[in-house]
Amino acid sequence: MDSAIAELEESQSLQRQAENATEASSEASTAENSEENENSQLPPPAEGSMQEYYQLQQTLLKLTLVFSGIIFLCVWGAYSLNTALNYVIGACTGIVYFRMLGKSVSSIGREKPKPSSGRLAIFIGVMIVSTQWQQLSVLPVFLGFLTYKAALIAFVIWTAVMPSGETA
Repeated sequence: MDSAIAELEESQSLQRQAENATEASSEASTAENSEENENSQLPPPAEGSMQEYYQLQQTLLKLTLVFSGIIFLCVWGAYSLNTALNYVIGACTGIVYFRMLGKSVSSIGREKPKPSSGRLAIFIGVMIVSTQWQQLSVLPVFLGFLTYKAALIAFVIWTAVMPSGETA
């Protein structure tokens, strides 16, 4: 009988120790979670960095417009006005896509993420229209859409070649 009581007391003390350990681990995990929540919340963006981002966005947009104009004139001279206008339709779509992408990137960390199907729908829509409409050619429209990527690549190469003091 004494051994049964001793076993009962021992099991109760083990149970208390387990409960204390569980409480301590839950308190520790609660403290860790609150620290993680504090660390996971991004600080508000610095005004200077956002200003730099908007300036970069404007520079890339201007460069895309310049590329579009130059390529439009080259295509018009080499092919026809119809092909050049097809290119312009694609370039305008690419610029709209690029602006939407820029707005989406600037809202990262400040707003809840939204599905980006609207940007993709613009591209798909212009491709469908260009395949169905007899006056439009798919290739110039598609290449016009990619003009913003060419401007982006040119900007990256330019900034990599030029020292940081001379890029402004």
